[in-house]
Amino acid sequence: MRRFPVGLLLIVVSLTGCAAPAQPGPALVASSTVATATTSPAAPPTFAPAAQAAPTNTATIASSPVASAAVDATAPAGQPTPAPLPPQPTPPPPLPPSPTALPGPSNTPTPRVSPTHFAPTFGPPSPTPRPGPSPTVPVIDIIVDNRDPGFSSTGHWFIGDGGKSYRGDCAWAPRGVGNIATVRPELPLAGSYEVFAWWCGDPNSDQSDRAQIQVYPTQGRVATFPVQVNLQEDAGQWNGLGTYRLERNGFLSIDSGLAGNVVADAFRFAYRGPEGVTITPTPRPTSFPWTNHPPSPLEQLTAGDLSARLGLTRRFYGASPLIASEAVTFDDCQAFPRDGCGRMRDGWRAQVRFQQMTVPYRVSKDYRHVAIEPPPGLADRQTLYLTGSKDMRTFRLDRYPDDTWVLSAAPLDAEGPASSMPLEPQVVRDLREFIDRYGTVRFTTTEGIQATLYGLGPRVELSGDDRARLSTMMEALAQSA
Repeated sequence: MRRFPVGLLLIVVSLTGCAAPAQPGPALVASSTVATATTSPAAPPTFAPAAQAAPTNTATIASSPVASAAVDATAPAGQPTPAPLPPQPTPPPPLPPSPTALPGPSNTPTPRVSPTHFAPTFGPPSPTPRPGPSPTVPVIDIIVDNRDPGFSSTGHWFIGDGGKSYRGDCAWAPRGVGNIATVRPELPLAGSYEVFAWWCGDPNSDQSDRAQIQVYPTQGRVATFPVQVNLQEDAGQWNGLGTYRLERNGFLSIDSGLAGNVVADAFRFAYRGPEGVTITPTPRPTSFPWTNHPPSPLEQLTAGDLSARLGLTRRFYGASPLIASEAVTFDDCQAFPRDGCGRMRDGWRAQVRFQQMTVPYRVSKDYRHVAIEPPPGLADRQTLYLTGSKDMRTFRLDRYPDDTWVLSAAPLDAEGPASSMPLEPQVVRDLREFIDRYGTVRFTTTEGIQATLYGLGPRVELSGDDRARLSTMMEALAQSA
């Protein structure tokens, strides 16, 4: 076998980056003299576009200037020695980084992102020109409770606890006009404030489902922002009233009305910035509930009667249900005392429940007469005693917990002014006489006022003299309201 002389094999290895196209294979170079091998340090990879990438690592073995011949180690014997290969072309210099290339170590790979998909990015985010730093919004969060100095009230307000109070109790006002609570938070900055309200619960089912809160942007005669809230729901939490531009002396108020009692517990003012910000109030007032089962006449004369006496606001007597009824035959004069009573009368005996109190009723079969058997405690809980309406205007007489008697008047369609005024002592004494003598009595005055007396006595029909006196009183109250 023919042997080739052994010389120093000079190897040239070219390595390329992962994105570069394949380069020609390594060449084996034989020299007749001894060569010194030197290896250049590996250069860090530079990522260029996929169409053209520069080689990143090259190992070079230098030879002497003596002519060299390329040798194929696998060539069979007798084959001519191949001519020397031309020198390898010098690789092009690395391309400059793309416009989106990131600064930092070049050996940190940055995957490309195609137009239709986003791959995870390694390293710090791309620097994006941004405007100067925005001013820091100061944290201002002011809470005014009904016991704090920023809370004040006029009219008739009382302290109670609905079970979900912010700090153990809350202020509340009965039906009427002129009972106003004012909340002044003493804002340190003018700007946009998100306003919240916390109400304390409705255990007696007598609070308004459309209470009005007025937001004042500043002190003085300015346009207010009215917000309607349902106090029967969402108690024991912060409820958003909206975001408003308020001056430093901005404030709010809550007024009583004729739709139910109102409460004022705690209010919160959260600063949102110097400019106007719009945030939708939540929750919004609930809609009117519909039912396919309207109350029967018996329910209206019993459960409805008790609901009116106690000032309840739940629809369809949900808080004062009719729990039992039976058809019976009554002694007419004993069951329904009045002038001209007879011997026997058919009707119903019914029971209505409110919380732990059960109230018995007697109702004639023709629904003309209703007698109430007041249990202990009803007189302390009852608020309404006299109502009337005429010419699209309604009137009512309420007794407050401090034994103040108040006459209120308002339009039936809720469009127009309402008013309230306390009763004169003599009027209160005359009214108490009728309350002790009669139960639920409906009558019409000589001026056409349709009226109802919610008394606690046994009689179910007015005598002639009492009808004239009560009619005169009702007409005088209607004119003064």
